[in-house]
Amino acid sequence: MEDQLGSWWSSCNVEGPTDVVIGKKLRFVKHNLKVWSKQQNHLNQGRKVWLENRLKELIALEECGLSSEVDWAEMGKAKQEHKELLLREEISWRQRSRVRWLKEGDKNSAFFHAMASVRRRTNRIESLSVNGLRRNTKEDVSSAIVDFYTKLYASEGSLRPIPEGVEFNSLNLEASSSLEQPFSEEEIEKGLFSIPKDKAPGPDGFCLAFFQSCWSVVKRDIFRFFKEFFEDTQSAFVSKRQILDCSLIANEVIDSYSRSGFGGVLCKLDMEKAYDRVDWECLDYLLGRMGFGNRWRSWMRQCISSAWFSVLKSSLFAINIPSSEAIDFADVMGCRLETFPSSYLGLPLGVGRPRKEIWNPIVEKIERSCPISVILKIEMLQRRFLWGGSSSKGGIPLVNWDKVCIPIKSGGMGIRRLKEFNRALLGKWLWQFGVEQSALWVKVVGSKYGLLQGSWCSDDKYGKKGRTIWRNILRLKQNFEAGIRFKVYSGDRIKFWSDSWCSSDPLAVLFPGLFSVASIKDVKVADCFERIHNRIIWFPSFRRNFFEQELADISQLLHLIEGCYIKKSGVDKRIWIWNPSGVFSVKSFYYRLLPVAGSPSFAAV
Repeated sequence: MEDQLGSWWSSCNVEGPTDVVIGKKLRFVKHNLKVWSKQQNHLNQGRKVWLENRLKELIALEECGLSSEVDWAEMGKAKQEHKELLLREEISWRQRSRVRWLKEGDKNSAFFHAMASVRRRTNRIESLSVNGLRRNTKEDVSSAIVDFYTKLYASEGSLRPIPEGVEFNSLNLEASSSLEQPFSEEEIEKGLFSIPKDKAPGPDGFCLAFFQSCWSVVKRDIFRFFKEFFEDTQSAFVSKRQILDCSLIANEVIDSYSRSGFGGVLCKLDMEKAYDRVDWECLDYLLGRMGFGNRWRSWMRQCISSAWFSVLKSSLFAINIPSSEAIDFADVMGCRLETFPSSYLGLPLGVGRPRKEIWNPIVEKIERSCPISVILKIEMLQRRFLWGGSSSKGGIPLVNWDKVCIPIKSGGMGIRRLKEFNRALLGKWLWQFGVEQSALWVKVVGSKYGLLQGSWCSDDKYGKKGRTIWRNILRLKQNFEAGIRFKVYSGDRIKFWSDSWCSSDPLAVLFPGLFSVASIKDVKVADCFERIHNRIIWFPSFRRNFFEQELADISQLLHLIEGCYIKKSGVDKRIWIWNPSGVFSVKSFYYRLLPVAGSPSFAAV
């Protein structure tokens, strides 16, 4: 099939910009695929009828006792082929139903027209109050809206100070140039194959499975498209960044800056008002002073002037500076002044100790469907709902709540306990810290708290002082490390005594006496062995000779580590033992965090 697609793709000779060429080639391939699909469906229908008739003949022979081993083998193959044809037919009809729904939907149904009428009445503006005056006519309402947004998007024209003579931390030439480098073929291919196959870049009927399966056919045109795209316009992409990473980074930076004692301001941008409300010439000037190249800044100007970023509202937060200076600075920047705690991406920002009222916006979202006032009542509401109660009065519980929350396969009902599930979600950060070594949030956390040997997790150099998001995550470290085992390759990131690499427990726990006399407590595995002629020679270092009663322990230690297989090359790996794949999962960690229930199973009650 790939050869056929390749011939269709290459036979379509089109000239013009690459995006136009790719679009026309896709339409040409789509037309040929439809013709091929009709022919193939006709052949499949004929083959299916023949198989059904043949199966009837073979079954009749079997009932009469006249079938042979050859007939039985033929029957098995016929049943398998018939099953595959039915599956293909089912997939075809499912795809057709989706296409028809996208094309037609409910456009001719009474329900569709009723909902459209309701939506029109809901969104209609009957009147507006402008400066205390009521506007009722259609013309007055339209005029008031136009006047409001004209003033909102217009520049105020006030003078902006230019910070001449002020020293800035700026990018060097190499870092500035790297921002403007073209996409490499490896980056394009890696990005395309990292997207799930069922995702689609547009409504043309081609999902990512087509591009990934036929990559050898289409990659030349795709590479050319990205080359032209880079030469014309390019938006900024940040690799390996999740939206929650930004919230973690922001809170940790605020905490560090508050502790430093230095004065500063933080500007938060929200998608609520126009970009024109901010003096972008001032920001562009500052970017230039900080070493960003002209080409990169031109890309940023195109982004902020695009209709996709048409609304924005800016807020200013002062850190360790007097309120009078903060007010003056906010007036200069054209921003409104706010104070901590606030919110960022729907989560608390700049919170010291967790307070119940900080989470009120989230509680209010839940209260739209559940009449509760505080987050701690959610589980109570779940229990009342389960046992047939109301929002104010619970029913009679038939089973202990701890047992209800046990997984279904263990005899419970599988209802999640919110506290343990939240801790399991936080545990994912501890796993990702050792995986995403190049991610920005890992660098921020590592710079602030320090890195432990091996860089699997951060240190906590602040101890128990204060509370931040990451320090709360570190409290799960003991529970998290119980599910970690290490696989030695180079041994550069695994600690000989403290990490579980050759047994379920660390060597420091198995041999506390030997650990107490070890020369280096944090020594790496790589520093304790040498490979000579494909043989591993172990030589752990100790600060004194052994007593007679310690010889048995050293013999057991050497016997244990000599039984471990060390790979010749590669990078040390971390294994999550509670998941067969060896990769961390929130589900597996959640089940391990659940309290042990002593009541009988739910199924037995």
